[in-house]
Amino acid sequence: MTLEQFIARREAERAWAFANGYNNGDPATNGEYACLDALLAEADAFVDVGANEGLFLARAAARTPAPRILAFEPNPAHAALITEQLAGAGRLEGVALGDKPGSAILHVHATHHATASLTDRPRMSPRFRAEMSTVEVPLRRLDDYAADLGDARKLLIKIDAEGFEFPVIRGAERLLAQTPACAVMFEHSFAWLETGEPLLGCFQAFDALGFDFFRILPVGLEHVRFFANDMERAQYCNYVAIRGFDLLVQPTVPLPTVYGETTLRLF
Repeated sequence: MTLEQFIARREAERAWAFANGYNNGDPATNGEYACLDALLAEADAFVDVGANEGLFLARAAARTPAPRILAFEPNPAHAALITEQLAGAGRLEGVALGDKPGSAILHVHATHHATASLTDRPRMSPRFRAEMSTVEVPLRRLDDYAADLGDARKLLIKIDAEGFEFPVIRGAERLLAQTPACAVMFEHSFAWLETGEPLLGCFQAFDALGFDFFRILPVGLEHVRFFANDMERAQYCNYVAIRGFDLLVQPTVPLPTVYGETTLRLF
């Protein structure tokens, strides 16, 4: 095999992964921003869990009219930037979210702030972990803020909690059950292996609450009709669970998969 053939095959492999929603962390090209925009067109309230530097909430705040925004980011280093990004459209809560209240230790890397987690990132390299510092932060449940969101007609929640996405969801069961229309975007990655959380349990929890489950692709939403074992693979992927949004009744196109035909909702 020549070097040119090798590179061509690697590029084809990457192109396949990106087209199927895997291992592309760029929200401008992996479908995240497109999904966010499609759901924000209906949502009157937006919750950003793990807001980091505020890229998603800034996109929401820039809309006219802007939805009511509630942002959660436990890293105090981002507080001023997030407040600026909110532009008066909502408020920031400097707490971490999970499935029980209390306190927790946030592990923050000196440079790679997006990797901040309530675990000490045991699957990262020793040199990477040596550059992390810790800060004690309050731990709350999203259900503790139900009074702030109980009047929302259509609620959009985005969760990026570095492996703690499912605990955040478990801590929001009352809010998810009582909100007439709700959509939850979340990230799945190898960080779930660090927390021991099962994607299957998350899929089943949403199904029990009457949500439809989708994989976010660059061009639209692939309906996940049933859970496949390869979904538990530790690779970066974004999903969204939706109930009650008009997006669910818009036209679809057939989409063949190795498990049979499903449907694709184009952005």
